[in-house]
Amino acid sequence: MKTILCFILALTLTTVGSAQAQPQKLLVAYSTTASGPAVAWVAKDGRFFDKNGLDVSFIFIGGSGVMTQALVGGSVQIAVGGGSAAVASSLAGIDLVMTSSLVHKPVLRYLVTKKEITRPEQLKGKTLGISRFGSSSDILLRLTLKKIGLDPQRDVTVLQVGSAPLRVGALKTGSIDGSLMSMGERVLTDEAGFPVLFDLADLGIEVLQADVIASRTFMRNQEDLMKRFTKAIVEAIHYGKRQKRETMEILSRYMKTKDARVLEASYDASITLAPEKPYPTLKGVEVSLAELAGKNPKAATAKPEQFVDMRFVKELDQGGYIDSLYSR
Repeated sequence: MKTILCFILALTLTTVGSAQAQPQKLLVAYSTTASGPAVAWVAKDGRFFDKNGLDVSFIFIGGSGVMTQALVGGSVQIAVGGGSAAVASSLAGIDLVMTSSLVHKPVLRYLVTKKEITRPEQLKGKTLGISRFGSSSDILLRLTLKKIGLDPQRDVTVLQVGSAPLRVGALKTGSIDGSLMSMGERVLTDEAGFPVLFDLADLGIEVLQADVIASRTFMRNQEDLMKRFTKAIVEAIHYGKRQKRETMEILSRYMKTKDARVLEASYDASITLAPEKPYPTLKGVEVSLAELAGKNPKAATAKPEQFVDMRFVKELDQGGYIDSLYSR
């Protein structure tokens, strides 16, 4: 009898242990098939989510604004996309915050135009394409125009076109005169003969475009899950920087291209430039608030710190975990 009881106890403990070891399911949205969410893709396919006890499924939701609505409605728990939509939502009293920024420099880095446009002032009266109104491409284009002394409301027409291939098509048909493109997408425009008017890196712009977003309520109720998610992201950045070939294979699957030039450029934009310590970018929030101030007076007095939660990255940083990854 004692032997049987011991067997039952051991079986019970094994069953409980297995139940506790079950990974937590998590639905994560991303808003673009350009390279912005690449770190999250690497965390998934490199099994860093698995390593941290998370069963992550992805859903593509085009446009940061629509993605934010999915977060608010509870359709997804975490999103990776342009944080400006989260800033706008937070100003409206909606419970969203950024916990990481996977890219600080603009992914949509190049303003590509028709051949006859050779100077920024020649953009006056022209039509420029974006993916969606309120998206990262929209916000960044308007910011860029202001930086070069043009009024995005009066000097140009901004047309909602869709994804990068659609915007390239619109350039070819003459429906638009220019559009912002990523390093990877620039390969397509180079092939089509459209020159780069200027590189946004020269403007010193830091923006919200590949940010981890969740609600404060979710993070409060699932703090341990958020810690593990952030740890997987940090590990994926490290892996991506060390394992270029494997990482480019992951990018190829999600971006649905085997073009080596596109993949090389996308890797540089999303992984080479990814910060080892992916704190939310306060400079990017400042840019977003400045853009929103014309529409929402609350943006003029808001502090960037209101829209971010640094503690998950900070814990990994101050505890020495991130430095330990790169010292191996």
